[in-house]
Amino acid sequence: MGLGLPLRLDFDREWLQRRRQPLLLVHGEADEFASGEEMAAFVEGLDQGVDLRRIPGADHLFTGQENRAVDAVVSYLGAA
Repeated sequence: MGLGLPLRLDFDREWLQRRRQPLLLVHGEADEFASGEEMAAFVEGLDQGVDLRRIPGADHLFTGQENRAVDAVVSYLGAA
């Protein structure tokens, strides 16, 4: 699971390709480190098994949208 991956910062992304299990990514549309569109494009380049949940209006820390981020995780886990 990843919350607000900072695509504009330097970090090891190889683990995303090496993973063997399904992956949930929760991302704010107004994230300062990657827009929702940037994250969607990034996810398209990954192997299958990635579920991207975009939170409208949420910044990198999901300020004021924390419950929506939690709901996305709970929904994903309930469907798994």
